[in-house]
Amino acid sequence: MKKIKVCFRVDTGEVVGTGHLMEALAIYKSLKNRFAVEAAFITVKNDYIVTKLRQAGIKKIYPVAEGVTAEDVSELEDTNRTIEVFKRNKFDCLIVDLPKRSESYYKKLNKNIGLVCTILDDDLYREIQSTLVFNFSITQNAQFYRGFNNKSRYLVGPEYIPLNEDMLEFKPIKIKRKIKRILVTTPAFLIAKYGTTVKIIEALEKIEGDFMIDVLISGLIELRHQKEIEDTIRSSVKHEYVLNKNILQRKVFEISEKADIAITASGNALYEFAYFGLPTIMIAPRIEFLKITDCFEKSVFNTNLGLVDLIGESTLKESLESLINNYELRKKNSLALRGLVDGMGTNRICERILTLIRNK
Repeated sequence: MKKIKVCFRVDTGEVVGTGHLMEALAIYKSLKNRFAVEAAFITVKNDYIVTKLRQAGIKKIYPVAEGVTAEDVSELEDTNRTIEVFKRNKFDCLIVDLPKRSESYYKKLNKNIGLVCTILDDDLYREIQSTLVFNFSITQNAQFYRGFNNKSRYLVGPEYIPLNEDMLEFKPIKIKRKIKRILVTTPAFLIAKYGTTVKIIEALEKIEGDFMIDVLISGLIELRHQKEIEDTIRSSVKHEYVLNKNILQRKVFEISEKADIAITASGNALYEFAYFGLPTIMIAPRIEFLKITDCFEKSVFNTNLGLVDLIGESTLKESLESLINNYELRKKNSLALRGLVDGMGTNRICERILTLIRNK
C-alpha cells in the first residue's frame, strides 16, 4: 500500500480537554506503526499542543485561525479552513476529534471532503454525516443508530476508545486489602476555578494511614495554581506526595499500574483506569458529564461524587475513606472495569480507517 495522507482536526484548551489531542495522537501512532503515513494537524496553536505534536514527530501543523483559543473558534472559520487545507494538500482522510460541533458542521465537511471520520465522546444521540462516526462514551447504545437513512457508519461504546497502545505493555492491577498508593488527577480548569487538587490533598491529610500519593497535573496549568499545589504538598505531614507535571503517557501508565485507587474528573482517565481495573472516585466537571459519571457508577461501580461545585472537603474525605476501607467493593469495581475496556479500541478504529482508504 502506498503512503497514506491523513489530516487531523483537533484542539486542546482551557476547557477543551487534553484527551482529544491524546486520542488523535494515539490514532496517528497506531496508523504509523502499520503503514507509511504522512500526517498533518489543523489546530489552534498553543505551546502545549505544539510541544506534544513535535514530540510525536509531527512537522505539518496548520493553524485553524490566528490568535484564537480552542473555545473561541467559529464553526464557519473552522470548516472553511479545514476544507481549504485538506484539498490543497490532497489528503486521503480527515479525522475530526472536537467537542460541541453542530450537525451542520459535519454535514459541510462531509459534503466537501470525500472521507471523514469523526471521534466523539458525548452522551448525545444524533445523526452525524461522516463516513465513520466513533462515539466511545459509556452512555451510547448502538441500537439507536440502526435504520438511519444517511450513509454514515456508527460504531459506539468503550470498545472504540482510542487510547495510546503503549498501555498494552502494562498490566491491570491486583486489588490488595491494604491501600498503599493513591493517584490524583484533575484538569487545569478545575484546579483554576475550584482548587480541586488542593481540596483533595487537604481531605487526604485528614485520613489516617500511610499512603504514597501521585498528583498529576497538565502542562496547561498556570504557574500560580501550580505553586498553590506545591505549597499545599510541602505543608502536608501525613502522607508522601509526588507531583508529576505534563509527563509522558507512558509515565502515567506506570503510575496507574502501581496505584490502588484513583480520584479524577470524568474524562479519558476514566477509560484508562478501566483498562487497569483501578477503582475510581469521579468528579463531574460540568453538568453535561453527569450522565457519564452516572453510567460509570451504575455499570462498573465507580464512586460518583457528582458536580464539582457541590463537593466539599468533608465529602471528599468520607468518599476516600469509604473506598479505602471497602475491600469487597474495590474487588467488584476492579473486575467490572476490566470488562469495560480491553485497550484494543485504537486498533479497531485504525482497521476501519485503513479499510476505507484501501477501498477508496
